[in-house]
Amino acid sequence: MLVILAGVYSLIAGLAAPRAVDFATGGSSSAQSPARRGPGYGLGSGAVLCGVCASTAYTVGWRPELVLWLVVAWLLVVLACVDLAVRRLPDVITLPLAALVVAGLALASQLPRTGGSFGAAILGGALLAGSYFLLFLAVPDGIGFGDVKTALTTGAIAGWYGWHPFVVGALTAPLLGVGYVLVVRMRRAAQGAVAFAYGPFLALGAWVAVLVGAVR
Repeated sequence: MLVILAGVYSLIAGLAAPRAVDFATGGSSSAQSPARRGPGYGLGSGAVLCGVCASTAYTVGWRPELVLWLVVAWLLVVLACVDLAVRRLPDVITLPLAALVVAGLALASQLPRTGGSFGAAILGGALLAGSYFLLFLAVPDGIGFGDVKTALTTGAIAGWYGWHPFVVGALTAPLLGVGYVLVVRMRRAAQGAVAFAYGPFLALGAWVAVLVGAVR
């Protein structure tokens, strides 16, 4: 029943994703604006959310943090879509998302049957954001400051269930990013740097960490 409810929620929320993406991108008049790609875009968002939310509900179960994970999943999907559309992670999503995760995990840590540690989540967020900030300083053309702010959130999510899920989640994003670059280079015979949206990989890393941590 929990998985079914999460699936229904995700399909409904997915249909609202295009408007949220359009709002976050400032209502771009470009033909590439995600909200102007028709209902198929919303259905695609719903399908992605359905898989994420259903698998998360199945692994997390009746723990208090599940509600937060489902809301955050929608926001991360929207954020990933924005990054794919305009190659940036805007403050209008990243900052409220960070505040929501911190407040939500603080509340969940005080409730019965909670599955994680608020202290570990805060430390995980600080470590991952700090690592990306150093990368931003070293390679400003490779990492955007929006990635640093998003890493604060995804690091907190990954650290909630402990250090093993944190390490898995923290490594998932760069490894998949490197794999993507290699595939692009092989298919297009591209040379030098390959520009791509990194936000979706950060979101995926957080989701993998939740799945790994919840089943332990």
